[in-house]
Amino acid sequence: AALGILKRSVEQMRGRTAKQRVFAAMKHFLDDEVLRGEAIKFARHAALRKVPEDAAAATGAMVQWGKHALDVCFEVAEDGWNDRARAIAISAVREVLIERHDAISLGIILEAFETPASGTTAEGIAVLEVFRSEEHFKRMAKFVSASKSRLPRVLLVLDAMTRHPSGGDPVVDEGVSEVLAHALRHRAPSVIYRALDSITRRGGITDTHAIERHFKSKDEAVRRAALIASLRSQREQTDSGQRRLDPFKLAESDIGVERQAAAIGLGEMGSEEALVALHQLTADKDWVVSSQAIRAAVGRRNRSSIPVLIEGFTAATGRLRADFYEALVQLTGLELGRGAGGWQRFWSKEGANFVVPSALEVAASLKKNEERRLKGSSQVEFYGLEVLSEAFVLVVDTSGSMNARVKDQSESRLAVAKEQMLKTLERTQDGVFFNVIPFSDEARPLFDGLRPMGPEVREEANTFVAKLRAGGGTNIYDSLSAALEDERVDTIYLLSDGTPTRGEIRDPLSLRAEIDRLNSTRGVQFHAIAVGEDHSLLQGLARDSGGVYLLVD
Repeated sequence: AALGILKRSVEQMRGRTAKQRVFAAMKHFLDDEVLRGEAIKFARHAALRKVPEDAAAATGAMVQWGKHALDVCFEVAEDGWNDRARAIAISAVREVLIERHDAISLGIILEAFETPASGTTAEGIAVLEVFRSEEHFKRMAKFVSASKSRLPRVLLVLDAMTRHPSGGDPVVDEGVSEVLAHALRHRAPSVIYRALDSITRRGGITDTHAIERHFKSKDEAVRRAALIASLRSQREQTDSGQRRLDPFKLAESDIGVERQAAAIGLGEMGSEEALVALHQLTADKDWVVSSQAIRAAVGRRNRSSIPVLIEGFTAATGRLRADFYEALVQLTGLELGRGAGGWQRFWSKEGANFVVPSALEVAASLKKNEERRLKGSSQVEFYGLEVLSEAFVLVVDTSGSMNARVKDQSESRLAVAKEQMLKTLERTQDGVFFNVIPFSDEARPLFDGLRPMGPEVREEANTFVAKLRAGGGTNIYDSLSAALEDERVDTIYLLSDGTPTRGEIRDPLSLRAEIDRLNSTRGVQFHAIAVGEDHSLLQGLARDSGGVYLLVD
């Protein structure tokens, strides 16, 4: 009788959440063999119906029923009418898909996997990694080149390809190359860029002809990625008939993205001549090229780079000065302050006999002072992160969840964020360019672009921040896009407590990939602050750009 009441209640409820509560209550009948069968039969019927709310609600409840509903969840994932229900069902059967790793299982992932309903990006990649046969790779190759394939799942496949180690299995190597080559035929720049990035991260491919067609792409990010992928690939090339790029000639190009690629290529060469050319790029007229060359010089770990970096540090300002400083720290393992004098005295006294420590030795040394390094010595900070840039944007979440109270405090998350913003703005020097972009359902910039700080502008900014209120959803993509519109921006501080629920791009993997593509030629550094709990999207944005990721209460 009780189960009958629940069945009838499903039709009376309105909305997926209410319906799912009713289905969830049916778990109390699972211990009874007869009623269990009746409850599962009813939920199965609803999950396979063409009524979206019923299908998603029933599936969401059965995911929590464990082994009793496993077969039904697999059936929904394979044959369900509702895409949302299929995606939810996958979260219950991921281990089954891994165990089976057959054509049906691969089809389920390619057709229905969604983040976060089916699992995290990492969990989706873990499933795709087990599909290693020739037939599996052929199907994935066809999938990534099809214009109708959902972009988030295409990107998921490409990320999974990157995880396969190169040179371990001929079938896997050939299959991965086929998938990436097919992705290079896609129309979307974001897919092409991701494929080229995957090629680079795997160490290149043998046949670079598929890459060469993108050397003159109208999309600068794709062109840059193609040049880098080709430079990485040609280190292993044996076919003399294939085109070979000369990083020395690229370094002399009038095109910024070509000099950026040259910096990476020269950094990976072992010759003294390449290092000299790389040092010259650290003083490039384009600060993005200079920044890339600085990072590449750190990778070479050669003592001759230290005086070059000290000289650059002495003359640089703003964000580029911070890049020079961080490079000196990473190359020497020393923290001699933000003034050039300390570094000049160090090199004058110890340069002749200084031995560059390994990256591991530097990491171990700096770990002891990690808290002090994060807080820094600058008077201008945002959540303890130094604000050294002279062209920065504060992008701050004001969605409804920011009304939540901070752990062990009476203040809300937004109240704390406003205090941090006001402190940052108060200490920002006159003449420094900045903007503030709060966001919820949409981005609401303080100014149309960067403004130089001054008494009147500071007062206007303080009034704007003080009036901020929490409410609405979380639109991260549109907010970052707004911040990147001003080409002068070199540093963004992003604070959020939730995953995207609004905006042009909501899928975390797609959002991260698109921002990475847009920023690849810009060199903007993202410092990300997650509020309340770890935020994989924010972690990825910071990691991709060389920024810092923080978790705060």
